[in-house]
Amino acid sequence: MLFKKKKAHDSYENDSLRIIDENTPFAVKEAFGTFCTNILYLPIADKCKKIAVTSSVPGEGKSYISINLAIVLSQNLVGKKILLVDMDIRSPSVSKLFKKYDRKISSNTGLSEYLVGLDKEPNIIPSDIPGLSVLFSGGTSSNPAGLINSDKMTEFLKSLEDTYDYVIIDTPPINVVSDATLLVGRINGYILATRADFSTTNSLANAEATLSNVGAPILGVVLTGYDPKSSNKYGYYDKNYGNYYGEKDR
Repeated sequence: MLFKKKKAHDSYENDSLRIIDENTPFAVKEAFGTFCTNILYLPIADKCKKIAVTSSVPGEGKSYISINLAIVLSQNLVGKKILLVDMDIRSPSVSKLFKKYDRKISSNTGLSEYLVGLDKEPNIIPSDIPGLSVLFSGGTSSNPAGLINSDKMTEFLKSLEDTYDYVIIDTPPINVVSDATLLVGRINGYILATRADFSTTNSLANAEATLSNVGAPILGVVLTGYDPKSSNKYGYYDKNYGNYYGEKDR
């Protein structure tokens, strides 16, 4: 069967509908619930677990995964504190996708302003989801790699350990820029996003090799955009699951 190649991005308005809420199809919630359980059972001894989410190229759903993982962790870990950080300073998406859960979305400062010294403290914003806070990327920078590789970034990540139980970091695509790899040694590992009918085996292999070459622990790979209606094996899933991902071209 031939499939129509997916475009890199839908509109941010449509993409924001994929962020988990009360209207999310059951099967999608279950999938992220299973994902959350797998994260909870990772053999990480640190009290504050820092996990980066990346992809091989743009359009594979890394920001969608980052946001939904942070939401589901907050929903399942009552009394715990979760922080979502948008470290994709070059092309941030979290603030555009997270609007329905953020009461102060108009705030325009974030990680970059803190790292360059414009903000004395990082502008971490409590969301409307109990236990979940967000640090947006802030303004763009002419040297994002330098900011990420700085001692101040190391100090920032260290400072989170007394407050947060999980820190989920949305990072740029690994095959495009090196920003994500600069976190090696300062976080516990990486989740690699890939997308059905969009990602290629070569790009995924290159991303895996890049991470492995710098000694980055790969905690798992998450497939997005798969339509179970294309396989009889998964025919029991909710009928809206495929529509949720916008699969109308199959």
